[in-house]
Amino acid sequence: MREIEKLLEKIKAGEIAPLYLLYGSEEYLQEKVILELKKALVPAESSAFNLNELAGDIGIKELVDLANTLPLFAPKRLIVVRDSTLLQRKKGEQENAAEFKLLEDYLANPLDSTCLVFWQTGNVSKQRKLYRQLVKNKHLLIEFKPLRGQKLNKWLLETAQNMGKTLEQQAANYLIFNHGECLRDLVNELEKLVLYSDQAKVIDLKMTQTLVAQSFESNIFDLVDALGAKNKVMALKELRKLLLMKELPVKILFMITRQIRLILLIKDFLQQGWEMKEIINKLALHPFVAGKIRRQVSNFSFSELENSLILLREYDLKLKSGYDPDLTLENLIIRLAT
Repeated sequence: MREIEKLLEKIKAGEIAPLYLLYGSEEYLQEKVILELKKALVPAESSAFNLNELAGDIGIKELVDLANTLPLFAPKRLIVVRDSTLLQRKKGEQENAAEFKLLEDYLANPLDSTCLVFWQTGNVSKQRKLYRQLVKNKHLLIEFKPLRGQKLNKWLLETAQNMGKTLEQQAANYLIFNHGECLRDLVNELEKLVLYSDQAKVIDLKMTQTLVAQSFESNIFDLVDALGAKNKVMALKELRKLLLMKELPVKILFMITRQIRLILLIKDFLQQGWEMKEIINKLALHPFVAGKIRRQVSNFSFSELENSLILLREYDLKLKSGYDPDLTLENLIIRLAT
């Protein structure tokens, strides 16, 4: 994350490299870099002449010709190639040697007035010639990995601060739990909270719960809480919520099974003397999620968890055998809560 922050700082300061490769699964931050490059290099009045956003299958000669074209009425031209086929894994495909030599020569000596960006929304094939040439010529290659754990938490708190608000930690945990690691979704929810909070400087948990809908995963936690409390009425109510969300019964069953397994694993680790920090790292869980599961551990004995897994397998077979899905799940929940 620090590498991306430094890149944004340099772009805003006018320190623009002639060539970038941006790749990885975190598209929101990639888009932010592209937006800053546009702001820095392409004034609105010259964007029609000096901004080229290209599909990944553009021919090599066409791309090189464009990269060697001087900008009009501005000092810089920005070229963005989205998901270049030259960086994707394609079995048996070979680049045209004569054409690729044109690109190879350009990479060795790029035009100062052109900023060429290869933007890959996913991984790149490091065996392809283009990637190897980018490395050889020491161009700027930045991987955008999903933010997780403390990095995600820190980013969310800082983003709220940049919007002029203080986001309480519990509110941040709730947002992450219900919207996962998708930064775009988190920003959208933050923007709603900022508008809703009006003059208030602090966004707290109560405000967040009022405005941000619970996710499927959050409702699964509530259902398992009800099972642990042996509260059939509440458990059936939570099941009905999930069914009203139009979630597939097989997915609901899978998520309940996953939750019970996690509780069993954490209960076993704790009995062996593991610290929660070690368990979080071992199971790759978000601390907030791990904390919620930790609180559920005391609601179940080992035998209850093991019997629940046997019951879940039995009802999984029933669902796959064509039994009525809603009725099957209702019967399962009643038995699990007994």
